Amino acid sequence: MKVKNISGFTATGATGWGARAGIYLCDVDHCNISNNNVLINHNGIYLDHSDNNTICDNNASSSTGCGSGILLRSSDGNCIINNNASNNEYPGIYLDASGSNTITGNTLINNTACNCTYGSIELYFSSSSNTITNNTMIDNMGNGIRIWDYSNSNTVTNNTLRSNNGYGVYLSSSSNNLVFHNNLVNNSNSANDNNPADNDWHHPTLLKGNYWSDYAGVDSGSGTGKHGTAGDGIGDTSIPHPTDGFDLYPYMTESGWLMPVNELNVIQAQTDKSIYALNETVTITCVVQNETGCNITADRVNAEILKPDSSVEWVIMAEGLVGHCNGTFTNTSLYGTYDVTIHTGKTGYVNDTAEFRFEVSTSQVSELDTGAGTYPSISGRHTGTIKPLHDVTNISKMYTYPCAGTGGHSEYVRIYGNDVDVKGMWNGYRGDRHHIIFQKQFALLADHTYNYTIETGSYPQIHHTTILTTPDGEITCAEFVDANGKRYDDWIPAFRLE
Repeated sequence: MKVKNISGFTATGATGWGARAGIYLCDVDHCNISNNNVLINHNGIYLDHSDNNTICDNNASSSTGCGSGILLRSSDGNCIINNNASNNEYPGIYLDASGSNTITGNTLINNTACNCTYGSIELYFSSSSNTITNNTMIDNMGNGIRIWDYSNSNTVTNNTLRSNNGYGVYLSSSSNNLVFHNNLVNNSNSANDNNPADNDWHHPTLLKGNYWSDYAGVDSGSGTGKHGTAGDGIGDTSIPHPTDGFDLYPYMTESGWLMPVNELNVIQAQTDKSIYALNETVTITCVVQNETGCNITADRVNAEILKPDSSVEWVIMAEGLVGHCNGTFTNTSLYGTYDVTIHTGKTGYVNDTAEFRFEVSTSQVSELDTGAGTYPSISGRHTGTIKPLHDVTNISKMYTYPCAGTGGHSEYVRIYGNDVDVKGMWNGYRGDRHHIIFQKQFALLADHTYNYTIETGSYPQIHHTTILTTPDGEITCAEFVDANGKRYDDWIPAFRLE
């Protein structure tokens, strides 16, 4: 049957048992039922074997004889939106063997639920894959939402269930249902699930649960993982709630998931090199940002360093430019791996950490460093050779030393010869502007000569010499052509292969 719209009617007095309803559709698809007053009927709006219909902005209330405000039986893919389904003797919205429906934005108040056995929203008899979201259920005699009898894979989110006489949410003999971001407030009982391990009472990926007015834990950051963060609005003690198998990530405040959270984020946490010689000074740097990606001044930024002998030392880092922090560590007296954890803190913010490591070693190293250069400087094209004194392994990027207060960087690099030919391009003034990432990792072997071409931008630091000898090897200048076309044979850019 083809019915396009049912809108603007008042339907009342369809009482008695059977298919009696103010509005009744059987085998009808793609109909819009809107802006109707459907009052004092056995069922208000009843869809029977009818799919892909929209029921919106109706008042489907005061149904009698254990009737529902809105009833779907064997009906799939329907949308039930912004209706008032209150003061009914049965559930306000009742799905029987109906799947893939959307129930959103509805108000359900004081439904009597036939002596408290039903929910104001009821999913029964394999009503699966439905979405129940942004509904308000208050002062109902039964449960706020009841899902049972093999009704699986439903999503219940962003609903308010307040002062209902039964359970806020009741699950039974159903699995793979997801319940998160709901407010369960002052219900006679918070929740029921005869096998909570079969359902998710918090989002398993986002690690976010529900607000429970009877939750008595605290947001102390006293646990591990997400529970190691204080001030994020999620309780860290007395979990799961209300009992085993339920919500591991309960919110401290109603609709806490909608509240903005001030966060610190640590980026570009690194040392100036990845491998050091014994007793060499290590420079540690990082950038601290807020949740919007803007640099911010933290109250404290400290580096915890776990040494190879398991002892711990701390470095108090100082801020230069806003958010840019640095510190030095000098006690590299042991060979081995040093694990670094950057800790940040700021009052009123969720704190952050960043972890990385460096090595103190006599073995093969994974960088070649010209060291810092000097000014004067100008952008241009450098060519020359590199001859390492030791094998340099796992090279993946190149750092260009900038002149102070400039954006000195390299825009293009090619290293080739002796079975090596790799290139890298600059990624612009986004993130780490001083590094270029190579297309692939490579190695330079000791006592082998390799050619380089480096095109620089802005003002990189320069070694004003034809041949530069460093602990890592020898670098020569074949020619430098500056941005004005002037040629030199004694300009070598200051860079580090990492």
